[in-house]
Order: sequence, then structure tokens, then C-alpha cells
Amino acid sequence: MKRDELLCALTLLLMVFSFRATAEGWNDAVAAYSPVLAQYMAAFTRNEGDLMNRESAESAYLFAQYAQRDPREVIGYSFPDLNRDGVPELVIGTLADEEDAEDQLIFEILTLKDDVPVTVMRGWERFWVQLTRNENSLTSNYGYYAEGSSGAANSVYEYGLAGADMTQWEEVCTLEVNYDESLRSNWTLNGMSISENEAQARIESRRKHVFWLPLTPFMEDNSRRDTGFTDAGTPDAAERFCRSYRITPAGPTVDLVIADTGRRNAPEVRHENVLSVEITVRETGQTQRFDYDGTETPATDSMSCLAWLQDINFDGYGDLMLCTARGASNECSVFCLWNTETGRFDDIKTHCAFDLETERFSSEITPLELVNFTLQESSNGGDYVISNDLDGIANYSQFVYRWEGNAHVPELTEVHDVSGVGRSLIRDRVFLFLSQGEKVWDHVYPEEWYYGATEPYMAFRTAADSLWQGRSRATKHVDNVEWVNLREQDSKQSASLARLDRHTSVEILMENCADGWTLVLWDTGELQEEWFGNRTEIGYIWHSLLD
Repeated sequence: MKRDELLCALTLLLMVFSFRATAEGWNDAVAAYSPVLAQYMAAFTRNEGDLMNRESAESAYLFAQYAQRDPREVIGYSFPDLNRDGVPELVIGTLADEEDAEDQLIFEILTLKDDVPVTVMRGWERFWVQLTRNENSLTSNYGYYAEGSSGAANSVYEYGLAGADMTQWEEVCTLEVNYDESLRSNWTLNGMSISENEAQARIESRRKHVFWLPLTPFMEDNSRRDTGFTDAGTPDAAERFCRSYRITPAGPTVDLVIADTGRRNAPEVRHENVLSVEITVRETGQTQRFDYDGTETPATDSMSCLAWLQDINFDGYGDLMLCTARGASNECSVFCLWNTETGRFDDIKTHCAFDLETERFSSEITPLELVNFTLQESSNGGDYVISNDLDGIANYSQFVYRWEGNAHVPELTEVHDVSGVGRSLIRDRVFLFLSQGEKVWDHVYPEEWYYGATEPYMAFRTAADSLWQGRSRATKHVDNVEWVNLREQDSKQSASLARLDRHTSVEILMENCADGWTLVLWDTGELQEEWFGNRTEIGYIWHSLLD
């Protein structure tokens, strides 16, 4: 082989190895962001175990809720190399059309520091972050441009460039304008006064570089489901109306056919249409049919959205899930359990629903409808189905059901309801159903606690989850002082809900809250009408004032 040919071959070989190493390194870097994407998905699906563990994920969720859209369909992610060092960053933001680049909001930008994701920029509705790119995009680093406001008399404009160390932005400029009582504007650049003309020129010079970043939505196809039960293939019958699944990997195959019966319910009924599902077990030829109410129909939704198999009672067999309604916030479904003894599905599960308006169980038997449900296995002798009903921004109701032994219907264990009650207030209620019904607390607080995800609201949610998860509820007493204030918030400056004398007992809901406060439940001694136990107050006491 001639010398030039040998050099050429070696160069090509090095390029191949370099490409493989680069590709593997890039894939490893992308994989390192997986926990972040999982936190976003948990927030988007209201998985209570991870909800609000990431501030930007909750901001993204609320943004989609205002738009009455499923966040998984309108929010996406991408892995651009913003500073061109060969390591991708993670950018999460709203989907937008290319011609409307200025409408794209970036919620979070992350980079890797020692292979760990680190946040380098956050955006939300009041601090609108966008990416910028100079004309020479092949050699220039990316940047960001943001517009924000802290009130009617203040606006902030900020921009910077991605540096060699992505944890620090370079050439950061902050323009701020404040208006005095006569509405005169006072502009500053990094704290130094400048003219309005110079300020506007700087703003426009950055705005023109705002560009559209194509993003991958968190859920590209809303009809896809990964429940662990394989599609056994669709028969030749109309594909939109029929689908087949295996009950277990080696078990029987069922053919499902959904049809609109043409019957319509009265206006006061929750779901307008009467649908039917016909089930055939291929191996035995057994057939079944269930009629049920639904808002969706085969004419508007694909089969995989209307019916699927999922092991909802943790016995290893696929159970039949039937979608009754799908909207921007909620997906509702009813279910039938697979009966291993009969080789058929049991009837659609029913119950007497708990009515939040009356705080009583209804006397009417209705289908047990789950909303945005998640499943959680437990080591304490029961597995859970968690239903999360969302109604706008300031309203949600979490119903927790528990499977006990071989029970055919899960038992309602807890209800946590958060709802707006007007005058910028939120009502927070928790009901617990163990040996007897108990109204654990009924508390009203400012809505900014909820929207801002502040410590009291977060603590309430964590405490509510700990109750249905079976954690022990310890009792302590006021000690070391003659009396103490039960504070509304974790601060000595917050309002006092009650004055508790020494030796007063309180139930511990959460210890080690912000800066040493303890979240407690105090029994007021006042009877609750038609509820077991007395009325309670939930609040904070400084940890050293409890024995």
C-alpha cells in the first residue's frame, strides 16, 4: 500500500473511532438528563410522589393548565449544544410554530456538571425566556433573551451568551425600567442610568436574534399506552373499532370491539353517549358485552384511547380499562377485572361515591370512575390506585383507593380536596377512611400559597400523602413554656391560630419543616357534626417547644 493510501486509511479509521466515541458520549450525556425528564412527566401526570419536586416542571404544568391543554402535548424538550463544547444541554419549553418564534417560552435550560444535570436558566410566564442565535450560527454560541416584570411599574430585559462553562452565562446585560408616579421612565443598564433610546436599541438588537427551537413533545401520540400488555394484532374487522390483547404473555387473547349504540343520555347525566364493548376470548369462543356511558366515541378517538388492558389490581393479569372521557386536564376511565376462575371479565366495578359537596357517601350505586389514575405498590400490606381529578388551576381532588387481599373492589382510603372558594382563598380538606371515617382537617389559606408552591402548601400535601401511606401519627406535648402560639405559617410573624397551654397534646404531621418548624394537628375539642372525632386546626409549632 502506498504511503498516501495508508495515511488516508488511518485518517478514515480515526474518524470512525472518533465518531463512535462522540456518538456514545452524546448518548451518555442525553441519558444523564433522564431523571429530569422523569420529574417533568411526573408533574404533568400529577404523580403525587414526585409532584413539584421541580419548580420549573410545576410552572410548565400550570402554564398548560391555563391554556386548558395536556402539558405533554404542548411542552417539549431538545438537546442542543449551546456552547459548542460537544456536550448537549437540555432545553424544555413550549411548542410553537417556526414563524412564531417569539411565542416560544423556555421553562428550563440545564447543562451537565460532573455528569449531573445543573439548572442554568429558568423561565415562567412573568419571566419569558427565549433562545437567541447570531447569524453565523455554525461558529457562534447560542444565547438567551428574557423579558420579565415584578409589577405594573417595573420591567426587566435580560440577555447573555453561553460561555465555555455553561454554568455561567457571559456578557450578561440587565436592562430595567421603573416608572415614577408621573409615569416617567427611568432606564438602567447593569445598574447604570442610560437613555430610553439606547435601552430600546439594545432590546431590539437582541429580539431580532430570537429563534425557534424545534422540540420533541413529552407525548407525541396521545393514543400510545405502555401498560405491559402486548397488542396481539388487529383482526381484519374495522381497525378503529377492534383491537386484541393477551391477558398475560402466554395467556388467552381477547378481541375488543367498541361501538356507539346510538343511544343518548339525558342532559343531566355526566356522559352523553351510551357505548358498548364486545369481548371475545379467542381460545374458548366465550363472548361478553358491557354497555357504559362515555363522552368519547369511536368516531372521534382511536381504539387504543378507548380501551386497553392494564393490571390495575396487581395480580399479574390484564384488566379491561374503558375510557369514558378525555379532555385537556382529565382522562376518565372505568374498569373490569379479569377473573381467572371464570376466564372472563367481571362486570364494570361500581361503588357509592363520596360527594365532596355534602361530605357524605351517595346512596346511589354508580361505576367507579378513575381520573388520571396512577398505581402504587406498597410494602405495608396493600396496593393503591390514586385518582387525581383536576378542575382548572386551583381545584383538584385526589381519591386514594386500596386493594386489600383478594378484594374485588378497592376501598376508598383517603380524599384530599383543594379548591378555590373565592376572595383569593383556597380550601384544603383531608378525609381519611380507615377503621372509621375521619375529617382530618379543613383549612382555608391564601391562594398564593398554592400558586407559589410555598412551604405550608407543600407540607400539607406531603402530610396528606403520609396519612394514606400508613405512616405512624405520633403525639407530642407543648413543653418548656407556659403556652405557645399555633402559627398559620412557618414563621413567628405569621398569624396565630390558637394559644396552646403547656402539656397540650398535638399530633405530629411533619417534622423538620423549614428552619426547625413542626407541622402539627391540634384537636380543638369541638365536635364535628356527623363526623368521628373533633374539629382540628393544622399549623406550625417551633420544634424545641414540643417534648
